[in-house]
Amino acid sequence: MKGQRGLLRLGDHLIGVACRRIPAKTREDRYREWTAELPAILDDPDIRFAFRRSVRMLRYSAGIAWRFSLPSRQQTRRLAGAGYVLITFGLFGWSVWTAVLNPHSWESDLAVTLGVTNCLLLTIGWRVRRRWQRRAR
Repeated sequence: MKGQRGLLRLGDHLIGVACRRIPAKTREDRYREWTAELPAILDDPDIRFAFRRSVRMLRYSAGIAWRFSLPSRQQTRRLAGAGYVLITFGLFGWSVWTAVLNPHSWESDLAVTLGVTNCLLLTIGWRVRRRWQRRAR
């Protein structure tokens, strides 16, 4: 099949990305096992068209990469914290922008109040969380 080497390299790369997240004890075995499936899928005589075989092989390797690329609990918490910080600073920026555009309106007063309140709550939340973390140690 034309382009089989490139497809195998792409599938190998996707599986390699997935194997980085596996514990070192089983990493090499899983890598060999999963990459051994790639040529078998590409040379499967039961699938008539080469395009379908290549799509099935890429779907197999992408599925493995997707399964092992899901974030852990700790990474999920970090992402949630980063999202909250972005929302907070976005809200604060929106409140400042609204106050600059409409200096004497109720919308600007509400925006500034929401922005400052959200920043204060973020600061208080960080301090409380740090205290909990220090007590847990």
